[in-house]
Amino acid sequence: MVSRLLRRGGRGRRLPGALPPRGGGRHRRRRAARGHDVPRDAGHARARPASATLNRLLDRLRVLFPDASRTAARGWLAAGRVQVDGVVVRRGDAEIPDGARVTLGAPAPRFPSALRLVHEDDDLIVVDKPAGLLTIGTERERERTVYRLLFDYVRPTPSPSARTAPRLLIVHRLDRETSGLLVFAKWPAVKHALQAQFAARAVERGYVAVVEGRVRDDAGTLRDRIVEDPTTLRVRTGRGGREAITDYRVRERRARSTVLELRLRTGRRGQIRAQLAALGHPIVGDRAFGAATDPVRRVCLHASLLAFTDARARPHGFPGALRTLGLGGHFAALADVPASFARESARLRIREIEERDGFPGALRTLGGFGGHLGAPMWKEWPVACSRLMG
Repeated sequence: MVSRLLRRGGRGRRLPGALPPRGGGRHRRRRAARGHDVPRDAGHARARPASATLNRLLDRLRVLFPDASRTAARGWLAAGRVQVDGVVVRRGDAEIPDGARVTLGAPAPRFPSALRLVHEDDDLIVVDKPAGLLTIGTERERERTVYRLLFDYVRPTPSPSARTAPRLLIVHRLDRETSGLLVFAKWPAVKHALQAQFAARAVERGYVAVVEGRVRDDAGTLRDRIVEDPTTLRVRTGRGGREAITDYRVRERRARSTVLELRLRTGRRGQIRAQLAALGHPIVGDRAFGAATDPVRRVCLHASLLAFTDARARPHGFPGALRTLGLGGHFAALADVPASFARESARLRIREIEERDGFPGALRTLGGFGGHLGAPMWKEWPVACSRLMG
């Protein structure tokens, strides 16, 4: 009888006294799974009245946040967003005493898509920076920087058991034109410990570069003095200034270019770019240092290796204890050469072959393989760079 009356009621009509339809339930569950089903007062605590009889956390959440679905509440629990009297509780069937303070924290921020996360722990974060992005802001550009992108990700999240919260602290920088590994600290003690290692030249830093011309020696050490122009702030090699030392090895020689692996002994600003230009082999695409070619539309320099001793710090203070991760008592991060770097380098090589062997355009169709063409040539670079440690 009920079903017959409902059909007679027609679409879009509801019989008197009937419950409202749960329309959009499937859509609501999908939104909850994506993190859209968030109550307006998320991040605030609610205390259950003393007269309450609900003892299960999931049921308690449904009463405290009636606009949220059961699926959304389970998602909050799984994500560790629910605290009972300051303690994270993930089980929906956990018994909650009357009068307990139930808190729903805000959802965790998403990692910025413009960066690649290499490593993160309680003390630090290592990212792979793309070329063209500043490390920190300048007077002209403050928003589009690695620091600004990460700031909202590593934002302060204080808890009742901690007096302080992590924050993003700069340890070192990469030039805007250079891609590769950057490490940021989350605590002042970690920052000071890492910067002390940089100052003591205890941090291993490896780079990969494509330079113009054919480098004659298979390996060598560049020793120069880096001078900074006080007006333009550009650097160059010359008398005076500060000592700059860079080791290099030839990875591959081409018709008109050379692939180099480099390791820094010192960390002067613009060191590699200035020294290679002084050697007569500027980095491909580095117009600021005299490069004649720019087929890749970027400076072909990538920070591919970063290794250091990881100093352990806790919110209540720096105990001075050191812990080691990764290879050889060091925390070692390896960043692959970007796919665009490899793809464009492969196209550059094809162009050189065409001009050398007289195949006008015949081999250019190989560029249709895109990133796959360069993959065999580049995928071993992180391993090769790691040998610099030996």
